[in-house]
Amino acid sequence: MPARNSSPGQGHLIASFTAAVTVWGSRERRLSLFPNVDHGIIPTMASLMTEPKPPHTAERCSRSIFVLSFAGALVFLYLRTFLLPATPFVGIGDQILFFSRAARIVHGQVPYRDFFELVPPGTDLLYAAAFRLFGIHAWVTQAWGIALGLALCCVVTRIASRILRGPLILLPALLFLVFDFNSALDLTHHWYSTLAALAAVSVLMGGVSLQRIFAAGSLCGLATLFTQTQGTLVFLALVVYLLWLKRSDVQDSSTLTQLATLVYRSH
Repeated sequence: MPARNSSPGQGHLIASFTAAVTVWGSRERRLSLFPNVDHGIIPTMASLMTEPKPPHTAERCSRSIFVLSFAGALVFLYLRTFLLPATPFVGIGDQILFFSRAARIVHGQVPYRDFFELVPPGTDLLYAAAFRLFGIHAWVTQAWGIALGLALCCVVTRIASRILRGPLILLPALLFLVFDFNSALDLTHHWYSTLAALAAVSVLMGGVSLQRIFAAGSLCGLATLFTQTQGTLVFLALVVYLLWLKRSDVQDSSTLTQLATLVYRSH
C-alpha cells in the first residue's frame, strides 16, 4: 500500500519543529562546552532559570524552621511554668521531696546519713547545685523544668532526624511536648534518667565506633545516677544491640572491645 502523503501544512510544521530541536540541541552543546562564555541574552536567561539553588539555601531554611520550633517550645514551656510576666507557679507532686532534700544538702546535711531515700542522689545533687548557684527560690525549680523540656525536645528531634525527613522530624518532639511532658510536669528522677537514656540511644544511632560507645556508656552511667533501674536496662539493651550488630556483620570493630568500653564507661 503506497504511503500517504502529508499535507503541506503538516510538512511545514514538522520542518519547523525539526529546525527548532536542532537549534536548541546545538545551543545546549555550546553551553555545555563553554559554560563561562556569554552566548547571548536567551542562553543567559535559560542558564539563570535552570541554575540549581545553592545548598546553603535549603540548610538555612531548615535551620530557620528548627529555630522557630525551638522558640515555640520555649514559649510554651514558659507559659506552663510561669505566670506572665515572671511569677513562677507552685511546684506540685513528688518533685517537692527532691526540692526539700536539695535544700537540706545546701544547709549541710548529707544524703543517706542525715536522711534516706530509695533512689540515687543524682536529682538531689542537681537541684542542690542550682540552689547554691542561684539561691533557694521558686523560679529556679521552674527554670529547670524549661531547660529539661527543651533538652528532651532536642534529643527526640535528633533521633527523629535519623528516621524521618523534612519538617516531619519536628513532629515527634511536638507530640511529646504537648501530650506527654505537658501532662507530667513533675521534675523527678524519672525525667532526668530518661533524658540520659535517650541521649545514649541517639549517640549510637549515628554509628558504632569506640568513641560513640564511650559516650553512650557514660550516658548510661549518668542515667543510673538518677534512676538505677532505667540506667541498667538501657545498658543491657545497648549490649544486646552491639551483639546483634556483630551477628549481622554490620560493623567491623571488635565486639569484645566495644562491650568492654561500654561496661567501663557505665560504671
